Amino acid sequence: MTSPVPFRPAPPGSKIALVVDDDPTICTLVATTLSQDFAVYVADSAQRAMQLLVELVTPHLVVCDVAMPAVDGLQFVKRIRSLPKLANTPIIFLTAKAMPMDVVAGINAGARYYMTKPFNPRDLLEKARKATGK
Repeated sequence: MTSPVPFRPAPPGSKIALVVDDDPTICTLVATTLSQDFAVYVADSAQRAMQLLVELVTPHLVVCDVAMPAVDGLQFVKRIRSLPKLANTPIIFLTAKAMPMDVVAGINAGARYYMTKPFNPRDLLEKARKATGK
């Protein structure tokens, strides 16, 4: 599921989005939605996303699940926030974790937006555009 090249061709001059989720169906839906405006890279784990961030991609946006095996989304975001080149990158959490304490934890970890699954793809694209100034 991990893509070393963008998910699909993007419009010229597109900003880069990184989607991090262990569910291939969600990855495809999010990547398809964002590919209207972004060059989208996909990682099926936080570890693979970190590898992409170090070796290949400096995204303008990260869309990340919270509940993932090994390294969860909150830990992942804390890691990328410690990297100077990503310290201010907008992050959208897209997760099934919908308790108020989960939302607070996500915002405190550094997310610009916190969306719960199931989600409306148009809402996601609108938030992505707002987060990146598109």
